[in-house]
Formats: sequence, structure tokens, C-alpha cells
Amino acid sequence: SIGVLSWFFVYPLIIIVAQTLELGLSALFSTPLHEQVAILQLKETFSDPFLFPIMLLAVVVIIPFFEELLFRGFLQSWLIDKMGI
Repeated sequence: SIGVLSWFFVYPLIIIVAQTLELGLSALFSTPLHEQVAILQLKETFSDPFLFPIMLLAVVVIIPFFEELLFRGFLQSWLIDKMGI
């Protein structure tokens, strides 16, 4: 329960600090802000009532699932076998 409560406090704080740093550094060095590819894809499909829910499901559920499966399921297991804990 302490971990969950900590997450509710720390996560918004991290987002605020990260966004502030991004905006500050962008203004300081006069560079444009860049959005993540997944966000751009969601924005492009927002007006399509069929494609947007599919893209949202892919970005929020399917892609993170396979990323975790690849890195924690296969790569981490392989590295533990080769290098030990």
C-alpha cells in the first residue's frame, strides 16, 4: 500500500519536473518540441471512428505487452543465463 501511495505522489511530480525541464531547455536552446511517434499516430487517426480505437488499443495495451515480453521474458532471461544474476 505504501508503494501505491508513493506512486500517486511521485508520478505526477516526475511528469511536472520532466515537462518543465523540456519546456525550459527548448526555450533556452531555441529548439522545437517533438512529440512521441505514438502520440503523432494517435493524433492522425483521431478523426477516424474505426481506426482510432484500434490504434489506441495498440499503443496502450498491445505494444507495451510485447515490449515487456521481449525484454523481460526473453532478453532478461537470456542475459541471466549467460551472465548470471
